[in-house]
Amino acid sequence: ALFGNNVQVVENVRPSLDGEQTADAARLLTQLYSELKMAALPGIGSLEEWSGKTDPIPTVKALSQILTYFAHLYHQRVLTVDVGSETVTIVSADETQTRVAVHNEMGIGRSVVKLVEKLDDISQWLTTHMSHEAVRDFLWHKSLYPQSVPMNEDELYLEQALTRVMVQQSAQAAAANWYGPSTTHLPPFGLLIARGSTLTQVPRPGQTLLTLLD
Repeated sequence: ALFGNNVQVVENVRPSLDGEQTADAARLLTQLYSELKMAALPGIGSLEEWSGKTDPIPTVKALSQILTYFAHLYHQRVLTVDVGSETVTIVSADETQTRVAVHNEMGIGRSVVKLVEKLDDISQWLTTHMSHEAVRDFLWHKSLYPQSVPMNEDELYLEQALTRVMVQQSAQAAAANWYGPSTTHLPPFGLLIARGSTLTQVPRPGQTLLTLLD
């Protein structure tokens, strides 16, 4: 203990200039999250009683385990894009390793207002002209009322444009973090899994496909 705080030691995350091992640090962070964050969630005690000997785990850990299973099942790299209200999560798994990137600064809910500095990037994906003022107003409204849904086609296309920008930035950041700062694209994959209402609750599945391809 140091100054009354509990100090825990993990393996060196950067044992060499060109080597990185984050598994032990990720394990400890997941453990601390479960002990400190999940333990404070309302109703978690009842859920633990219902689940018996199996303890509830964070969503991103469960998602990682599912992707690891699919990677071994299909013998190929699997990629998941999860666009949530407060985060955008990118998970890549193959038969040897599973990588996770959670971007807490992004999301289609309250944090969407952070895209107000990306108006030009957003506008390039719109099928009809929309002024920067209108886009800015939509971002602030969505941030204040994250549970709101698009009321017309223009708002639907705008929300999908926001998703494109967030996924693109998240994927580029994940690639740079996993494979080096000069890397801007994720490696090829054989199976893509999409999560989040902006990708799954759309009028036509083709819209989701185009959003992810872009």
